[in-house]
Amino acid sequence: MDDYGHGTHVAATAAWNGLLKGVAPDAEILAYKVLEGWGWMSWIASAMEDAFLKDADIISMSLGDPFCLPDCSSDDFISKISDDAVDAGMVVVVAAGNEGYEGLRSPGTARKVITIGAVDKSKNLAYFSAIGPVVWVDEDGSRRVSIKPDVVAPGVNICAAVPGGKRSCYSGTSMATPHVSGAVALLLQKNPDWTPSEVKAALKNTASDLGFDLFEQGRGMIDISKAIQLNGKQMVAEISDLKYDDSFDSIEIMGTAKGDEFVGYNVYYSEIGREDWELVCSGRTLVDNSILCSVSGKVAKGDYDLMLAVEGKDSSSVGFGRTMFFEEEVVPSEPEKEPEPYRPPSEITNWGTSDVEGRLVLALEEKVLDEWRLFNSVYSNKFILPALTSYDLSSLWNSQNVSVDSLGLRSQGEFRVYAGLWDDSGQVMIDSNGKKIEAYSKEFRVVS
Repeated sequence: MDDYGHGTHVAATAAWNGLLKGVAPDAEILAYKVLEGWGWMSWIASAMEDAFLKDADIISMSLGDPFCLPDCSSDDFISKISDDAVDAGMVVVVAAGNEGYEGLRSPGTARKVITIGAVDKSKNLAYFSAIGPVVWVDEDGSRRVSIKPDVVAPGVNICAAVPGGKRSCYSGTSMATPHVSGAVALLLQKNPDWTPSEVKAALKNTASDLGFDLFEQGRGMIDISKAIQLNGKQMVAEISDLKYDDSFDSIEIMGTAKGDEFVGYNVYYSEIGREDWELVCSGRTLVDNSILCSVSGKVAKGDYDLMLAVEGKDSSSVGFGRTMFFEEEVVPSEPEKEPEPYRPPSEITNWGTSDVEGRLVLALEEKVLDEWRLFNSVYSNKFILPALTSYDLSSLWNSQNVSVDSLGLRSQGEFRVYAGLWDDSGQVMIDSNGKKIEAYSKEFRVVS
């Protein structure tokens, strides 16, 4: 079932009870194979539906759609499906992605899921951990900003079981995600009546601030030892996203303020980093993923921290957000960088006597502990590779609208580029002479 080792490693990090213990040893796992190196969002949605029918408590997704970048939104298909799963009672935990400043992958963009960034064992933000916010234009033409990620967890050189009775060490927000999924399992074991939003609030309210920006670390690194000590249901205070009008003169602050024995909420603003909070608005009615308040003038046009404080009869909770100043550009872009010094294989050949139809797959592979591991991949639409034909890969990528630049190399280490023709099941195509239609570049090393 697991052809790559990724799924086994993730499951073991969450729940393995062997020499290397998972976060929640022996938690029951429902395993779904939703990707074959590539895949469709509908495959993921089908697995989520089946998990719901089997009464799953947690959905853990160490995956994401790289093709929506840099325009992934909280309103796309798989994000909405993920939020629906939360509404159905399941806690959904999703990797933020490994593209750094390029942004978050969907469904890590979904409002109600717990989106996970990565830190190393010294509590430094991982260089690859996707950074928010999520910025898009909705169907009404309004500018939207979603506050992500939610928290961070260890995701660098994480060692866990892989197929074949072996252990291996991987890095990525994929590795950080099962740490949180395991933590959720422990919280639900102690507090089976907690809702997904209460679980999320518990993790965020007890997270350790590592000193990074809100859009880098969310509320900080999870601290399960603190979260597990919480007693009683949690008040929920979350600023999920902001909605700007066409002129950016006013903002609707969207979010959730609710909980048992709810009393009311206040929204404050402050200059970034100052914590000199001034009241924006108050409410005495429960709000669930809707408008907390609308503001105009100074706050709407500037960069300010936001704080939502929710009061209950015997408890309280806080959530944070950030307004953004918009002119012509939505988010300042990174300075242009020189192309990285890597080259693709030169050609791909069908040596057989029959035409072959498949998808061109390009993958960047990284050498980790003498094993080649997938770093990133892109693929084309279906096309026909004629018999006894060698194709120059540069021209083929142009014709198929696939670029080696899309692989997004942002690391130091040893790499190679793979090109292959794959069928719909994700297997490399074999020509009529029994040869695989694939090629590798020379290995290369990136040192800075």
